[in-house]
Amino acid sequence: MDRKHIWTAWIILGLILVLATGCTSASQSAKETVPPSPTSAPVLPTVAPTEDKVSPMLEKITWLRSTNPYGNTGVLIQAGTKVIYLDPVDLVNAAQLPKADIILITHDHPDHFSAQTITALSNENTKVVSTAGIISTLGDLSTAPLAPGEKTNVDNLEIEGIASYNVNHPKTSGFLGFIITIDDTRLYFSGDTDLNPEMESLSNIDIAFLNVRNLYSLSGKNVVSFAETVKPRVIVPIHWMPENNTYKDKEEIEYIQQNIPNTTLLEVLTLKP
Repeated sequence: MDRKHIWTAWIILGLILVLATGCTSASQSAKETVPPSPTSAPVLPTVAPTEDKVSPMLEKITWLRSTNPYGNTGVLIQAGTKVIYLDPVDLVNAAQLPKADIILITHDHPDHFSAQTITALSNENTKVVSTAGIISTLGDLSTAPLAPGEKTNVDNLEIEGIASYNVNHPKTSGFLGFIITIDDTRLYFSGDTDLNPEMESLSNIDIAFLNVRNLYSLSGKNVVSFAETVKPRVIVPIHWMPENNTYKDKEEIEYIQQNIPNTTLLEVLTLKP
């Protein structure tokens, strides 16, 4: 091979090496710019974690068994030295229950208001917070009338009245829900109501006690909508009857269990005793 052909061969070989190196670099660059595929999808929580202040409060709450045929509306809260009842009616073993510091009554229907039960739970220091109509019937008991939108202070505890109404409980009747703050925990009690604008405007609710009874109070869909809008940390359904499905309460509870958003924890209490 003459010198001319040798130089031509070296030039061709050099071009081949340059092209090969460029292709390799381009390939590596392409690989580096492609983001790695995720190894697994993120796992979303199924319920919201409760804050430290909420879990201890739940331990201080008892859902009380009633012999009333329309359901179990009574709640007992024992927080520190305070004993608070909501809508205690026809309670089982009422004589063995602690005397009340405060009794909250939402309205005068017989599954929510019983003067006899109030007397059984009261001593000389008990204070009853309710509508003016109920207060007028309680005689010598220490009482505090309240209307929706108003606040009162009882034993250094602020209690706010929230409107509670539906077709069977007219707004003009002034029936009540309540917000109280105990140990820096905001508790909301709905009373018998539909999902109304006053409820939907609430905020910073730690535990919401919602009366579940379709037609007469909240449906499962109402409760889920409330959870989506207000985002309470915990919802506790009351009033319904776990052992009697006359009003199809169990279907409402099942709907809530299946559809409650993961921003809220559903706490289904056990009736006691």
